Order: sequence, then structure tokens, then C-alpha cells
Amino acid sequence: MTSALPAKCRGDVLLDTGVRLSYTRFGAGEPLVLLPGTGTDGRFWDLQLPAYAGEYDVIVVDNRGSGYSDAPAADAYSTEIMADDVAGLIGALDLGPAHVSGHSLGASIGQQVAIRHPEVVHSLQLHATKARNDEWLRRAFGYTTKFALDHGDARAAFRITMMWMLSADYLETREPAAVAEMVTRCYVQNPNAERNVVGMRGHQIANANHDSLAQLPLIQAPTLVTAGANDVMIPPRYSELVAGRIDDAEFRMFAGERSSHAFPWEMAAEFTTATLEFLRAHPIGGDGDD
Repeated sequence: MTSALPAKCRGDVLLDTGVRLSYTRFGAGEPLVLLPGTGTDGRFWDLQLPAYAGEYDVIVVDNRGSGYSDAPAADAYSTEIMADDVAGLIGALDLGPAHVSGHSLGASIGQQVAIRHPEVVHSLQLHATKARNDEWLRRAFGYTTKFALDHGDARAAFRITMMWMLSADYLETREPAAVAEMVTRCYVQNPNAERNVVGMRGHQIANANHDSLAQLPLIQAPTLVTAGANDVMIPPRYSELVAGRIDDAEFRMFAGERSSHAFPWEMAAEFTTATLEFLRAHPIGGDGDD
């Protein structure tokens, strides 16, 4: 696990969007910006960090409303403004163009970065992604978690989230240990857990209002879209639609009992290998396949 992986630096930047965005930096090489999903922070990527940081300058972002970043009121969230946050951070750190990779809400934010700020994105990875909410998505994860939060029951919201996020096999066995440790690190013993619950309301609003369907063909960066065959939070049909709307996007389906919404955790080795292969194929220097 990454407890032995020292951060090159930790920092935060006060952006023109009005929030202070926190980030942690590891490794050296071409910049790789990682965006986590709903209700969690940059710790989501801990299983990938050792491999990524061996080849890249990895910037792990705490989105607004998570980690050490500012958590404004719930009406101050959209995937567009959160993308502006990320583009502002890339500019402030003089990183662009960068590789950008996001999971779930982070992938929606990544879409908007590539649409609104194409000059800062060299390559794009969209994991467990969607183009917009339909009524099923609104009723499924959105309504069930919102109900618990609206009734002040953060514990119930956590248990509901884990049901949507993790495989039936993991929930039955609590194995492998690396996944259990990630659940503990990201949710149970996260020092920013209270802040993340506050931000989750804003994240839910951003999720509910995200609609990039008409704009996805504007994305020009080389793009990898991935999905988990057994993802019940964002079933793979949503990711397939995204891939089909982006010219020349690569699509990768992870299969098997562990191909849950959290396939970057439950299938960490396979996921890390596939994403590194994509990064190596699209170097910023321009010597790859793009």
C-alpha cells in the first residue's frame, strides 16, 4: 500500500473559481492528474500510485467538497465549475497539457475539462463514466444516498454507497485485504470524513445535473473509456455511450465477479496495467501512437 510512498509535495491553490483546491504530488515525469469520484478524496487512487509515480509526475486532486479542499455550500457544485477548478490548478502549477484521468464523478469532471479547456488535456481517461443522468440513475444511487443524508444518517449513507460501489463477493468476504484497507482509508478512518459528507451533497447535485451528451464529440484528446461489467452504480451501457460519442475513443470492459464500480480497487493490477499501457502509448513528447 502507499503508506510507504512519500509525497513529493502537498499543497493548495486559491483559484479564480473562489475555492482553495488541495493536491498531493508524487513521482516525476509527464504530468498525470487524477480525479476521484463522489464523496471521496484523492486517497481513492492509492493502489495505483506506486506504479504511476514510478513513471509520471502524479498530481492527486481533492475535488471541491472533499479532502483538504474547500467545501462550499451545496449549490456551488457542477461538473462544469469543478472542471474549471481542475483547469485552474493545472494552469497554476504550469502542468499543461497533462494526462487527465477520472473515476465516476471524476470522469464527468474530466469530460468537462477536455470540453471546456482542451488546451490543458493531452490524454483523457474516463473510468465508470456517463454522459448524463437518466431517470434510472436519478432513482438509484442518487435518491437512495440522498434520502439517508437528508435524514442525518451518514452511517446509512456509507452503507448504501458501499452496496452500490463494491462487488457482492467483496461484501460477503471482505477480501482481499487491500480492498478492505481502501474502504477503511477512504471512508471509515479518513480524517476528512466529515468534510466529505458535507461535500457529498454538492457532488450529488453535480452528478444529477451533468449532461455532456451533445458536447462529447468536441473532445479531441486521445481517450480511454473503461467500465466494469458488474458495475451496478453506473452500468457499462453508460460508459459505452460515452465512448461511442468521442472520435476514436478506446473502450475497455473489465469482466468477472470483481468488476464492480470500484474496479480500480477490486481489479487493481489489471486496471493499473491497462491504464499505464494507454499512457505510454500517448506520450506528451509525441512519439507514441497518437
